[in-house]
Amino acid sequence: MKKILILFFILISLSCAPKKIIKTYDLALKDKIIPVSEEEFNFYKKQIKTGKSSKEKAEGAFWAGQYFYNKNNYTESLKYFEYNEKYYKDIIWGFLSLLRLTDIYLDSKDFQKALEKILILIEMRHAFSQYQQEIYERLENLFLKQDEKEIFAIYEKHVHKLIDEYALYSLCEKKFEKKNYDEFLKYANLFLSEFSDSKFYDDINKKFKEAIKFKPVNNRKIGVILPLSGKEMELGEMIKKGIELALDEYNEGKNEEEKVKLIYIDEMEEESKFFQEVIKVIEEESVIALLGPLYSKTVNKLLPVIEKYNIALFSSTAAQPDLTGKSSYFFRNCGTAKGQAYAIARYIIENTQIKNIGILYPDNAFGRTLKNFFSEKIKNLKGNIVKDVSFESKKNDFKDELILLGGVNTNLLKEQRAKEKIILSDYMKKVSNKILNQIEIYYNLPKREKEKVKVEQAKKNLTNKVKIALLHFVPQGDNIIKYEIDNDATKQLSFAMAKDYRVDVLKQKITDNEMNNLGVEYEDLDREIALNIARNVRTDILVWGQIIEQETNTIYANFMPELIVDENGNSKTIYNFSENDYFNYVIKIYVVSVADEAVIYETKLDYSKIKEPSPNPLQLEAFYIPASDKKIVLIKDQLKFYNLDLPVFSSSTLASNYILNFLESVAGVIYPQEFYPESNEERLQEFITKYKEKYVISPSVLSTNSYDMMQICEGAIDKKVLSREDFKNYLKNLRTYNSLTGLFYFNFDGEPIIDYYIMQVETNGVKFLKKIKGE
Repeated sequence: MKKILILFFILISLSCAPKKIIKTYDLALKDKIIPVSEEEFNFYKKQIKTGKSSKEKAEGAFWAGQYFYNKNNYTESLKYFEYNEKYYKDIIWGFLSLLRLTDIYLDSKDFQKALEKILILIEMRHAFSQYQQEIYERLENLFLKQDEKEIFAIYEKHVHKLIDEYALYSLCEKKFEKKNYDEFLKYANLFLSEFSDSKFYDDINKKFKEAIKFKPVNNRKIGVILPLSGKEMELGEMIKKGIELALDEYNEGKNEEEKVKLIYIDEMEEESKFFQEVIKVIEEESVIALLGPLYSKTVNKLLPVIEKYNIALFSSTAAQPDLTGKSSYFFRNCGTAKGQAYAIARYIIENTQIKNIGILYPDNAFGRTLKNFFSEKIKNLKGNIVKDVSFESKKNDFKDELILLGGVNTNLLKEQRAKEKIILSDYMKKVSNKILNQIEIYYNLPKREKEKVKVEQAKKNLTNKVKIALLHFVPQGDNIIKYEIDNDATKQLSFAMAKDYRVDVLKQKITDNEMNNLGVEYEDLDREIALNIARNVRTDILVWGQIIEQETNTIYANFMPELIVDENGNSKTIYNFSENDYFNYVIKIYVVSVADEAVIYETKLDYSKIKEPSPNPLQLEAFYIPASDKKIVLIKDQLKFYNLDLPVFSSSTLASNYILNFLESVAGVIYPQEFYPESNEERLQEFITKYKEKYVISPSVLSTNSYDMMQICEGAIDKKVLSREDFKNYLKNLRTYNSLTGLFYFNFDGEPIIDYYIMQVETNGVKFLKKIKGE
């Protein structure tokens, strides 16, 4: 009974205890207003004191503060949230309390205190990384509630980079929404330069490009980027002269408001200052477009700027192929790799009978690009690129490359011939030893001594030497006499046998004279005639033989090597000669005793000789060699040496004064160039006359292209183009501009389609052949 009563009281006490309340972190973040009942408030308030851990105490303070926050009683709620900030900031409930403190100050428009709390939260964001978005939302909310002046004041304090980022972003958004594009561009410039890795970067950049289109510009002002100092200043001056001649002609007779003004920027200026000047000209001078620069590398640096400001950059010189398609705001009217390669390809196919072409090109960006464009056009025109081979730019000896293109490897041929002579000599030495051994046996001669002292004594003891008539080997085949195999074999065998002091080998002249006396040619010799000759010259032994050429289906050897590249990327050439690459011979030798006509020795040898290399084995009809003028001089000479003296077509690099010093070496080479001052085109000659009158000197291609460039810009101005975007579109759609050198237009990549003059080097100068469009 006693136990039952105890159990009863326990159950009563449990039923009267408060229920355990569960509220999670995620619930705390679900909304700003989270219901907290009176009972829950009392529970959490008590937990502040009775909690067994810091976490429980901080949890109690948060929910007690939330209870008052729900009632907008910020005075009471602040006590609990600030308690957590003070004692438990480093645990989750303290972090959540800081969020609520921020909410309170935002609600009550105490933006200074809200910013202070946000700054603390930012410093803590990595410890509570899963809740960073909560901080960013409050930061955005802070700037949404303030006016632009207050936001910019916060930015100017630079209290934290993240706050600066959100402040500028907020300013940009407000200005863009109000279509205040001048102010927007000012803030956007700051943002894009300071926060390139921001998640808002693409958004601001996109809006920047839209806003810049509406920024007022002066369509009578154009920026010009040229070298105005340093060693490149002379080139800059050539371009400047062409531009200003066109400008003077345009401005003549106009009032000041109608005149076009140029603002120059020194391309050679220190980089940071250079960009400051470019931005200043764009933003403050409000130029409608930029002309220049001289160098392609400068264009590459300016691409982000022209994209950012939606401003056309128009160069008359930047020709590097890697600029193609980089930006819809970049244009050029100079010759290009594609243009000149297409022009020379068209000339070959349309004006010659040449179809099969080999290419030798420098392994650099320019060489590879020219090779690719040339190959592309030749194939489109139904021509054939048989083979292309590259060379290192620093190379001056092109043996390896020319051999890969079918040139004769003369060194290899010499090596083969030398080996063949050694093999034949070794053969004859071995045969000589065997013949002498048989003579020794047949005549019972004393053994041949080898020591010098014994040799001298043996010579004294020798009563009679065996006399030998070695007749010239009988050639039976077309190539034996050509390669003098019969002469070599006869001499080598005679020389080898004559070293034996026991025999006397008649001089070849004696046996040849006897043959002449009998009216016998080498090819007529047979056994009977040979024996008669041996008897007539009173010899004991007859040695004679035949060299018989075996049948073959070819007359040339394949000297084309195979290029092998190992696993490390190292390359080497190897030659795989086959049976068909050799002439094969059978050499028969007979040794006969003259007295009794007994054959005392006979033998048969196999001998091979490499055939002559096949001339031009790839059946090339011409070469395309887009190399520098200096390399062309070297290559042209080496082509002759390697039996590849074919027509050569090259690139515009040959349009140089250097070539004039080597006219005989490069005579016949055909190449494209974009400017030919001797052309009889009326408009070009008028320009040259005006240029000489103004500047005393003759214009260069730089001056000519720059004059055209400026005139194209003046055409845009005459068309009432008022915005940078319209200026860009004017250039893009230009289709019928009559330049000084012919009809000109831009393709869809902003690349110029121009006419090229096809020139040929002659021993007394350079001759114009034809004009071809590079498309």
